[in-house]
Amino acid sequence: MKKTLDFQDDINVLQKINEELLLVSDIDDLISKEYLEGQNNSIFSNGKVPYLGLLRMTMPIAESIGSLVYDNESSIKNLLYVLKKLSKNNEGYGKYKYILIQLYRHSLIHSFSVKSILIGKLKISWSLNKDDYSEHLKVEVKKGNGTVYIIHFNPSKFISDLKLYLFDLCILANKKKWKGKLARRYLQKTKLNLNSKRQIQKYNIRPKEINEINKEVVRLRKIPQNNLFKTK
Repeated sequence: MKKTLDFQDDINVLQKINEELLLVSDIDDLISKEYLEGQNNSIFSNGKVPYLGLLRMTMPIAESIGSLVYDNESSIKNLLYVLKKLSKNNEGYGKYKYILIQLYRHSLIHSFSVKSILIGKLKISWSLNKDDYSEHLKVEVKKGNGTVYIIHFNPSKFISDLKLYLFDLCILANKKKWKGKLARRYLQKTKLNLNSKRQIQKYNIRPKEINEINKEVVRLRKIPQNNLFKTK
């Protein structure tokens, strides 16, 4: 018999996502410590700070939060939802949400490298940095051959804002707002059932791909049992 999911399961899912965010936060703290102390043996002391890497870890977490709460199949819409909610504490998220998403998402695996936007003679880019929190999402304007708008984006502040948002969601979950819906969505989104025609259609998995997967499953079945990893 399937367990009935309730508000406590919603809280557990949100706490699980928060744990993932805390891991990113720990990495951020290590980077900050190395960079700010300017240790001679640290690559960060030479200005090679992986802020873009922090963003690439944090944005998907924001998308996953939106996917659970907003429950849309579009990752862009889910991220828009979260940025709108974050604008409660910093209106910059709401003012520039579409620009931020387009700066982050592009064909090079969602920001393998930093992207800029051109509109007419205007250029929009962002500066990923460790500026004071008060500078987060502030816009710098530079004049030259054309006007350049630079949005300052502090990954550490973004992580901090997401933590606060998750805390608010946990309060709502404890008040039984979703009554197990978040946990149900989490289970549905983290498990792909190829026996389900509905899921195959939902994720647009083509028959050719199913056939190839079945071929690879045949290879898996041929692996001798004594070749399997053993847990101690």
